[in-house]
Amino acid sequence: MPSAKAVTQRVQAFKQTVSDIPGRLFIAYSGGADSNHLLDLAMEAAPERVVLCHFNHAWSELSDTWQAQANARAKALSIKFRSARDEDPDHSELSARKARYTWLESLLEPGDAVLTAHHRGDDLETLWMRVSQGRPPRRIPFRRPLGQGWLIRPLIERERRPHAQAIEDPANQSLKYRRVQVRQLLTEVPEEVVEQLQRLARLFERLEQLVVQQIPHGPFELNHDLPKPLLRHAISVWIWRVARLPAPPSIRLDTLLDQLPARPDRHPAIQWDAEGTRMALRVYRNQIYLEPAVWIAPMPQGPWRPLAANESKALHARTIPPWHRPWVWHHQSEPKLIRWWFPVVSEFGEIKLDYRDLND
Repeated sequence: MPSAKAVTQRVQAFKQTVSDIPGRLFIAYSGGADSNHLLDLAMEAAPERVVLCHFNHAWSELSDTWQAQANARAKALSIKFRSARDEDPDHSELSARKARYTWLESLLEPGDAVLTAHHRGDDLETLWMRVSQGRPPRRIPFRRPLGQGWLIRPLIERERRPHAQAIEDPANQSLKYRRVQVRQLLTEVPEEVVEQLQRLARLFERLEQLVVQQIPHGPFELNHDLPKPLLRHAISVWIWRVARLPAPPSIRLDTLLDQLPARPDRHPAIQWDAEGTRMALRVYRNQIYLEPAVWIAPMPQGPWRPLAANESKALHARTIPPWHRPWVWHHQSEPKLIRWWFPVVSEFGEIKLDYRDLND
């Protein structure tokens, strides 16, 4: 059992972590040891702001029991409770994760944060899976934006510890799940190998921070003076920064780079599956656009109409990509007013449609 001094230090560290969060603290609660430790810290630090939330994946015959226990825990602590049930319990681990985070995001208003109980073991497992798949050695971020608020992982530097009120999910021992397989594998890996992997991740993180400072949030501006390996890495980092998505395989990305610089009438493109979403990189006027491979904008309504074939030629001067032009409309009574619809890709491949009004 940790000493009173250690507990005080952890509570103070937690307070510092959320010191810039003025709103509610949504504790993502599974009932396991880690989420119980996180709940304990939050209740010590800011009980008046804590909201317990539980997402029922409906994967187990005990799922409803766990949801009820989470509700009972919230009532015992006299704090608010939020829950949701997965409407598609047969989907993959990745889809389940996206469903959970979509729901968590929907809870947030400006100034709020979701706190999850990821710890050092989760970080190492994620790192190992990424490296084994040929992906960059990126760690789980301590903090990132989520909808109108933030996602924070206060325990990410801490080891797993038991908790008296923990619920043990049998799925945590099932080898049909990739993460459980990796967790078991890591118990057999020499400690020095694990330390080297973590050291590599820290080095990569520092280098990537330097690279990110030179990379925009919008379209990627190509620099053909860069060697191909460096350009490939810069594009990969840009994709991660914009959308938190894995980049295309190196071979696929090279097929795009081999077509550059392209003639003005050519628009090279590639597609790949990223976290369950079909994405595309398209080149136009020396810029790379990250977009869903297929998207559709709303049809014109009210005073708007699609552009005629001869009208779309004028859009070249506006640097509107050719594949966007079917979704550019004229105002019927104000011919100089043009509306341009386009997709916006944000965290974890979330796709939203936006538009911009342009005066002709």
